Amino acid sequence: MSDASNPPVWTIDTLADPAVGTVEEAIRAARAMASTERHLDVRLVRRIWHARGYIQPEVAFRVLSIIPHISDGSRIFEMLDQLLRQPDPKLKSKVVLVMGRMKKDVDWVTGWMDDADPRVRANAVESLWGQSTGPARALFASATRDNNHRVAVNALVGLHRAGDPNAAFQLRQLVASSNPLMQAAAQWGLDEIGVKDSAEPEPVGITAP
Repeated sequence: MSDASNPPVWTIDTLADPAVGTVEEAIRAARAMASTERHLDVRLVRRIWHARGYIQPEVAFRVLSIIPHISDGSRIFEMLDQLLRQPDPKLKSKVVLVMGRMKKDVDWVTGWMDDADPRVRANAVESLWGQSTGPARALFASATRDNNHRVAVNALVGLHRAGDPNAAFQLRQLVASSNPLMQAAAQWGLDEIGVKDSAEPEPVGITAP
């Protein structure tokens, strides 16, 4: 966290440096710089690689948190593709989330739904939150049947945001699951969509007794 009496001097290097300021401060600074710094997104992504050629994970996470706020991704997709081939599973799943949000391409996201890592599948689903097209809804509906709690709950949150009237009811049912991981994920999902613990939404088409 930065000292209010001694705020950071923002440059491309300090934006990418996780030791300088907070992510929120870096995002605000990047937005301000984007109007005058040509290809700021490209220059930031390049900072992910050390001069000796290896990836710097902490820098990567910082840059990936900033990029969606200043770029549509068109200039950097090829560079981000290289990150998808590295072995760090947390970094890979973060890249899938960021690229999915920028691409807004259901077919691209669908390609990640067979990935062995549930973090990748969960972030792929989350990257489509806010989309309500037929293909997006179909992907969400399919992902609710995933055997991983995070993936299934992210899919129900996506359905709710797409206007599905039964998604909240399904989340409420999962809170009563015998699986504690599913219980916790479903409660998180209800919090994410703003449904109170005590809420007992009835599924559409079913009349309460």
